[in-house]
Amino acid sequence: MMIDNTTTRVNGLTITNNKLGASIFLYRTRETRDVLIANNEFLPGSNGAILIIANDANSTNYGVRNLFIENNILRSDNGIRLAASEFMNAHPNVNDLTPSANVFIRNNEAVETERGIGFNSSIESIITLENNINFRINSTLSPW
Repeated sequence: MMIDNTTTRVNGLTITNNKLGASIFLYRTRETRDVLIANNEFLPGSNGAILIIANDANSTNYGVRNLFIENNILRSDNGIRLAASEFMNAHPNVNDLTPSANVFIRNNEAVETERGIGFNSSIESIITLENNINFRINSTLSPW
């Protein structure tokens, strides 16, 4: 499942209750708001992961607001990664500098092998991490 477009504004998306052999990938979005990714199972032997990359052609990061990644089971080979800015639409030509906020990554489980939850340090203060089982945390990722 992939959304890939540098002009896309994701405002309201729910992805729940799926068995996946691939990733959930919101890539190069201009804005990411009101997203729920929950109760999905990533199958063993796949490259499945949850990747939220809010940026413009891999150069300028944008923000996230009201993002919930919860109750997912990862049996796949990858983890959870998030790259964003501390501001929504933090681009020189965009005046909306609403702060990013309300990012919750909780109650996810990595089965059999430890996996990572990674994000860039500029958004560490807006992320709530709770009850994730068998994950290591990496807040030093460079933006993609």
